[in-house]
Amino acid sequence: MNVLWNGNLTKEFKSGRGIKQGCPLSLYLSVLCVERLSHLIKESVEAEVWQPMRVGRKGPWISHLMFADDISLFVKASENQIATVCAILDRFCAVSWEKRKIHLVNWRTIMQPLARGGLGLRDLNLFNDALLAKLGWRVIMNPSALWVRVLKELRPKDHLVRIEEKIVSIGRWKLRADSKPHRPTSSWQKKIGMRKIPCGSSYGDGTGWVKVNTDGSSRGNSGLAGAGGVIRGEDGQWIEGFAHNVGFATSVIAELWGALIGLQYAWDLGLWRIVLEVDSEVVKLMITRPSPTAASTKLLVEDIRELLIRDWQVQICHPYREDNACADWMGRLVTRLSPGSHFYAHPPSGDLPLLLGDLSGASLPRLCFM
Repeated sequence: MNVLWNGNLTKEFKSGRGIKQGCPLSLYLSVLCVERLSHLIKESVEAEVWQPMRVGRKGPWISHLMFADDISLFVKASENQIATVCAILDRFCAVSWEKRKIHLVNWRTIMQPLARGGLGLRDLNLFNDALLAKLGWRVIMNPSALWVRVLKELRPKDHLVRIEEKIVSIGRWKLRADSKPHRPTSSWQKKIGMRKIPCGSSYGDGTGWVKVNTDGSSRGNSGLAGAGGVIRGEDGQWIEGFAHNVGFATSVIAELWGALIGLQYAWDLGLWRIVLEVDSEVVKLMITRPSPTAASTKLLVEDIRELLIRDWQVQICHPYREDNACADWMGRLVTRLSPGSHFYAHPPSGDLPLLLGDLSGASLPRLCFM
């Protein structure tokens, strides 16, 4: 191409690596590109695919107006014409090499808080759902409002207008809406309204007892299995943690491995007042009851019972799974570790939030059917 520079044509050149921002050629090149879009629109108008607008009864037909790199499009207000406009714009973008750029940073990372290296942006999908939920609640609670009546008249089948049919039957929404009739003896309130929140924690009670929380898991049962545990002092301080790669086993065998290693490790540390917590009722009964067990678990159960009769005090408890979150996290850690046991004098970074939650007395809600 040639450029007219101070009244004279420059030498011919080919476009290569592009131009810098602010270059005086950028406006000229943009006009050339948009001119090609104008040709596409004219072709569609001549083919009677694009239906332009008319200025007055006897005025001219206008399909588009251009000024520099700005363009205004005029078309008949119909879904068919909108589809035509989108098709032409897509064709223009395709031939002009306009493509969506690659995200250099993962969007989930961008939505993280600034302190965690993100930009603090909100998740637009969740934010939109929250706004729609609030708007739907206002539709239910203020049916006589002007905007609600107008919306119901214009869009009677809209999901936002009919939201009451889907939500008002749910007990927890009725419980919040005081204007909706409900009785404290309703069947839904017996199940949902009566809720107990276990407030147990995974650290000692300050009387010299040390808690050993253990857990085990298996992917597929049988599958890749691991056991883990946390030994905590009477004030909740971290004493030791461990993770054991069991290999290919069931979840029950992984739970037994966690109890065995936790007790053996506590004995090696010289601890003599132990509260062993396993969140599997099956494993607890296998350890405490003298009844025979299956051949696959017999040796593990016998080793655990041998540790229990030693010269120390051991209590075995069955906590809620929510109270055993630290040990559960340690048990799942082994999928990234080599076979065998791994011990931690300090809590891993991923287990630290759960550890602080236990120390602060945080508890998770649990629905209890009465």
